[in-house]
Amino acid sequence: GSAFSGKTITLCLRAKVLIDKNILPIVLCFSTHHRILIRNYLTKLGINEKVRIFTFKEWMLLGLMQNNSSPMASYMRVINREESLFWLKRHQNKWSGNDDPENDLEIIWTEKIFSPPGKPSDYQALMHNYQNYLFKNHLIDEIDLCALFEEKMAQSFNNDLDYILVDEVQEASVLELKLLSKLLAKGFLEIFVDYNQGVMAWRTPIAPISIKEFKKLLKVKKFFYLKNNYFNSKAITNCGLKLLRKNKNRISKSIKDKSFKNGEVHFYIFETKEEEGRYIAEQVQKWLNDPIHQ
Repeated sequence: GSAFSGKTITLCLRAKVLIDKNILPIVLCFSTHHRILIRNYLTKLGINEKVRIFTFKEWMLLGLMQNNSSPMASYMRVINREESLFWLKRHQNKWSGNDDPENDLEIIWTEKIFSPPGKPSDYQALMHNYQNYLFKNHLIDEIDLCALFEEKMAQSFNNDLDYILVDEVQEASVLELKLLSKLLAKGFLEIFVDYNQGVMAWRTPIAPISIKEFKKLLKVKKFFYLKNNYFNSKAITNCGLKLLRKNKNRISKSIKDKSFKNGEVHFYIFETKEEEGRYIAEQVQKWLNDPIHQ
């Protein structure tokens, strides 16, 4: 379904249907914000206390702690991208010769995914110091987390999985999509996603590079499409659809406007990111100061 087509509400209603059938589902999401939103919806439906909600990374850590499959997981925390970049910036140009921390992080991810253990590397010092930093601070990055979880799935993962509902899957990495695909083969799994909403292209080399790759990795057997937009005006909806038709890396859609709102589309051209950011910040402040929008 597209943005504002009711995917998250549909997920919560599916959870209620399952609970009415004495099936207690687990809800996984790839967005902390949506976890809060889902919790609010479940509360309104009166089923909040019957549904366990985790981010996908939290759920993987929990799975690793069960049956003592990975004792380290009990006291480790998943490092986020900002923390990694902050550490790399502090040691900028020390081991890799690069002046860009984001480039260093992409090197680390690429080395971890594509370089076999023990293979000589031009970035051995960078990799050694990065892994040493993680170990000393009880941290684990998402690549190592996915690798440990995949190992557990192959060895001792319970085949009698709970019924799992997963939201915001367009934000999943390639590694996470592969794990979801394996979960599909082990239990009941429903996925809620809008391929066109994915904003994680910066996560290369672990982000899906195209919609076709996304669908190939996910291997979903049955699709249901939500084709109504309940929030945006007709002008905004139609403008978005026209843009999608011109973008080869996106999927064109047929969406009906159900909001019955009036609205216009305004186009702005900015010379720099700073100029664009300044304008947006000023607009947000203007809206905050306007009693009508509060």
